[in-house]
Amino acid sequence: MKYLLIPILLFFTATVNAQTSNWVSYHQHGYNLELPDFFLPVASQDSSKDVFTNTNNKDITLYVESTPIDKIAFNSKYITETGNSGITYKLIKDNVYTVTYSDSKTVNYHKSFLSNGIAHTLIVTYPNNNKSGFELTLQRIGKSFK
Repeated sequence: MKYLLIPILLFFTATVNAQTSNWVSYHQHGYNLELPDFFLPVASQDSSKDVFTNTNNKDITLYVESTPIDKIAFNSKYITETGNSGITYKLIKDNVYTVTYSDSKTVNYHKSFLSNGIAHTLIVTYPNNNKSGFELTLQRIGKSFK
């Protein structure tokens, strides 16, 4: 019974963290994104990238790439992404796709959508050992990315 209690406590801790953070909306460069307030925008050396630093955990990286692209190249990008080893999730629908892949150390989440000839791609990378504590937060971030 005590072994069942640990996953339940972890779930509720992650749920509370995802729900009690203050969330900030970003509307820029043709996309919308909601992030917990512990992600802060930082200057990027690359004008096609919007980078957000995580003040709670430097091992979690998040940025958005905005690249001019057509529908054929967008579909090719999806095919390339799904060629990564360790795919744990993939979905393509209309002009949006999501791919998650991982190895023993890292989880990589990519969500991309095509709008007015620009592919906007949300890229989040975090340690595999943070998976259970960060998944609910990532779900909300992913749903907000449009």
